[in-house]
Amino acid sequence: MQLEFWNDETKPAAASEGKAEKRRNSRVIRASEIGEYLYCQRAWWLGRVKGVENANRAAMEAGIARHRAHGETLQRAAWLQTAALVCAAVALLVGVLIIVVWLGAR
Repeated sequence: MQLEFWNDETKPAAASEGKAEKRRNSRVIRASEIGEYLYCQRAWWLGRVKGVENANRAAMEAGIARHRAHGETLQRAAWLQTAALVCAAVALLVGVLIIVVWLGAR
């Protein structure tokens, strides 16, 4: 869930701005940002208000890549679960048809 709010001084970021500038100017509050604030208010203030880049950028990029891979894995698992349910429904239907044909042949 994202909350967006701004006043006359704080408008949504323009499309031509860089990623860091958009993040700094954006008033969207994400759960990860709340966690960052709860962990260290000063670090949040430095990054969000003053625009100071995090010194652990490489670690953050690795974490982003891991989260992206995990999300893809979850999407794949959801698709496989749906496919398994469809296969189970087809198998049940075939089983019922076999029983009906077998009972009809008696």
